[in-house]
Amino acid sequence: MNQSDQNISVDGMISKKVLANRKINKVASGIIFSIITGLLLAYSIAALNSYLAWIAFVPLLLAVYDKSLKESLLPVTAFTLAFGLVGYWWIPFTVQRYTGSFTMAGVAGMFAMIFSNLLLFFTWITVFKYLQIPKNNTSTGRIIYNTVLISVLYFLLEFLNINTFTGIPWNKINLRNTVASNVYFIQMAALVGSVGLSLFIISVNYLLAVFIKTRNRKALWIAAGIFSIHLLYGIIIVSSHVETGNKKRIALVCENVKAETKWTEQGDAIISKMFQLIKEAKHHDPQLIVWPESALPWTYRENDDILLAIAEILKGGHTQNMIGYLTQAEHDPNFVYNSEYLIDEAGKAIGRYDKHILLDFIEKPFLSNDYSKLLPMLARSYYDNVLPGRLSDVLHTNIGRCKVDICNESLIPDYFGAGENPFEFITNISNDAWFEGNQNIKHHFYLTRLKAVEQRKFIIINSNRGISGIVDDYGNIQVSGQSDKPAIISGYIIPNSKRTLFARFPLLMPLLAMAGMLFFIFKKVKLNNLKINN
Repeated sequence: MNQSDQNISVDGMISKKVLANRKINKVASGIIFSIITGLLLAYSIAALNSYLAWIAFVPLLLAVYDKSLKESLLPVTAFTLAFGLVGYWWIPFTVQRYTGSFTMAGVAGMFAMIFSNLLLFFTWITVFKYLQIPKNNTSTGRIIYNTVLISVLYFLLEFLNINTFTGIPWNKINLRNTVASNVYFIQMAALVGSVGLSLFIISVNYLLAVFIKTRNRKALWIAAGIFSIHLLYGIIIVSSHVETGNKKRIALVCENVKAETKWTEQGDAIISKMFQLIKEAKHHDPQLIVWPESALPWTYRENDDILLAIAEILKGGHTQNMIGYLTQAEHDPNFVYNSEYLIDEAGKAIGRYDKHILLDFIEKPFLSNDYSKLLPMLARSYYDNVLPGRLSDVLHTNIGRCKVDICNESLIPDYFGAGENPFEFITNISNDAWFEGNQNIKHHFYLTRLKAVEQRKFIIINSNRGISGIVDDYGNIQVSGQSDKPAIISGYIIPNSKRTLFARFPLLMPLLAMAGMLFFIFKKVKLNNLKINN
């Protein structure tokens, strides 16, 4: 081998080594970028930081921008792991509070959520890469086309995610969670629903990634325009809102009982404090008093001494109560419904709602008993005697028709069956004592607030040891509080019969999104056929 050949050989080895190092660095940078997205998104949700979400996905989108599907799997995995380990840390500890001991079931639950997110986001990236207009087309039309595609695709996956396995509502990566605390960012929910907010957030993230990758300023200006219009719309709607209508006086009896409280030992003391709260509430002359979920943790019976005593305290005030109770099933005394009762001035039940959507693993097993031998953890629940209700979710109170949500039901948008029973205000009762010390306390309150905007209705929220209060029909928090001591919260609501675009046509956006995806698929097939023919 002559000197020239040796030089070529050495240069070739150096070139291979440089290329290998570049490839390693590229993979490493992609993983780091993806982890950054996971951490930003986890923090945005945990802290209810409504601005980070608009840029949080940019690092992940950059990491997979020019990668093959095989190369994209590692960044997406790194993202979902980073998000899950930070965002789902509370699951094992909450399971421990329920069961009294640390079990691997909580850890398994955490990783099951991480795995489900991995499937969702890899599906998102896979379908987008397949349907997008190729990168060699740098026109403005291509940018808009791909922006609409990636946003609509994300919306559809989020819509399916939130309406599948509704008994597991906690911290699925729904982008509405990230902006729920910002009254301006959520106003679009009246038009497109709270899940539809992801359309705007993803589009801004994608356009910023395109700008950074291609230096195409049009992408930056479009992103700035979408964000500005979204924010300005919210500011204009909120600032122009003027309250009209008759105010109805409301009181919330917040027992704030610890999750571990044993009523058999402390019942008399709790009931005594309960009566004191009623006496305090009476001073506010409420027309309706709302109690938390399972405020009285035994089954309802007529002429209950507690209800008659409450009626005696409120005598002459024309006050109704909405109280969380258990209801014994008619066909089997061993089963109960998780109910909210409407109690009249005489202490008699004049209406009842039974919780429809039960919590998996807590109120019902994830799988039926048929799988008990194969997957025992998924065919078991903490309470094994709760039945899903079938009664109407509207109670006819003395101040208007009330739609009732119990606990997790407020986290699921009313896409199906909404509008069958018109209502004028909403109540959500829950027991958040099990979630003390983690982010779900705030999430429950602010995600429930989204329904006020979606439906343009006042919402009364009473959550045991969570955040309780009243939110108006534009998402403004009229009054709220959280305490570990018994308390009364008083305020007012203005019942109304307004119906938003979302309330009238809840499935409009999902149907439009599905039609859009059919168009994108047809377009891709057409382009492939043209390539084959040419």
